[in-house]
Amino acid sequence: MAETNIDSIDSIVELLKLYDIIQDVKEEERKKLPYRFNVLLDANPLEPDVSRILAGFFMQKTNGDYRVLKDFVRTFWGGDLAAMITNPTISTEETVIGDCRTDILIYEKDKYAIVLENKIWDAVDQPHQLANYIDAMLSSRYGFCKEQVYVAYLPKTDDHEPSLNSWKSQERGDSYKDEFQDRYRLLDFSEKILPWLESSKAVQGINEDYFEHSRFLFIDFLKRKLDLDSIDKMEQKEIEKKLKDHLYTDDAVADAGKLLQMIDKLPRIPMDEVVKRLTVLRKERTKAAMLQWINKIEEDYPNFAIHDDRCGAHMAVGVHVPYKEIHEFFVVFIWNYQNKESISVGIALAKEGTPYRKEIEPKVEELVRGKKGFIKGHAWLFYKYVSYEEAYPLLQELVRELSNI
Repeated sequence: MAETNIDSIDSIVELLKLYDIIQDVKEEERKKLPYRFNVLLDANPLEPDVSRILAGFFMQKTNGDYRVLKDFVRTFWGGDLAAMITNPTISTEETVIGDCRTDILIYEKDKYAIVLENKIWDAVDQPHQLANYIDAMLSSRYGFCKEQVYVAYLPKTDDHEPSLNSWKSQERGDSYKDEFQDRYRLLDFSEKILPWLESSKAVQGINEDYFEHSRFLFIDFLKRKLDLDSIDKMEQKEIEKKLKDHLYTDDAVADAGKLLQMIDKLPRIPMDEVVKRLTVLRKERTKAAMLQWINKIEEDYPNFAIHDDRCGAHMAVGVHVPYKEIHEFFVVFIWNYQNKESISVGIALAKEGTPYRKEIEPKVEELVRGKKGFIKGHAWLFYKYVSYEEAYPLLQELVRELSNI
């Protein structure tokens, strides 16, 4: 792998070099392909536009029956809710409470309300967003009870979930999250919405030219925007190979940290294509960094139990630190939430240590008091956001000091 001074990204020469790598590959790959045109790609629809397209499919009626909507609801919530659908109101961008507008709202009075929150372009949650929608459905204007309200969150991929604050009700002061476990769905476009549009027999069975043409365009649009199109994948693979050859070293931790610095420094316009590609590499290199850290932990702490949770959207690696006679008392971990940009190092209590929280928390608080940046947590005792390079040295420091409590 070629060595490179990634910090030189500040120079225009380095910016243009990365940009040219991408553009050269795209030009070469497209010379091999037949001409393709999709008006949705050229229109570059925003989230409200995508919501209107999806809602339009739900509005499709065949012989007076909402077959598409019913199949969508049946697929993701089950037949009982689908059976309630007879004459729904389907709206987009409906103001339901204050300045809060639902992306898609489907309801029938006294029967059910389905709120779909579209995050296809990874927009951040507004304060109390999902809770505000639920509060609105429970208000006298709509008149539903909690058991009649269903919520779906529609991000690009399943590693984007609602924030805890999004579930917290300003009116009640507590969270709806636990109460809605059975009626909430995470329906990402990549692995839920797109496969449903492609494979649903109810959707495929609508023999109507305009509907089928619209469905074809939307599926093609989603595949290409989500990097799931087979032709585009070949292009993306070649781009990533060229960038890896140019940027990767043998140190995944250093690579991930420097890639993040580059992404932060790059202007989004006109370098959004570069940012997109580097973000893919940063996520990949973060997974490699987690493996590098866990290997280092196993080498440095052979007598301690290891915490290795690198599956799913949240990755965490760490070491269990004993306290008195309890072998697995503390957990000192390096954590990456939803493969986002932030890395944190924290101290939590293992299962065996949880009953001693009141006793041990003041001691840990005294330990971190002289260390800037630590935040008191709920599930954890304390945690701190750090750079990739700072993560492992801080873990070592905390393990050493906790061992002496």
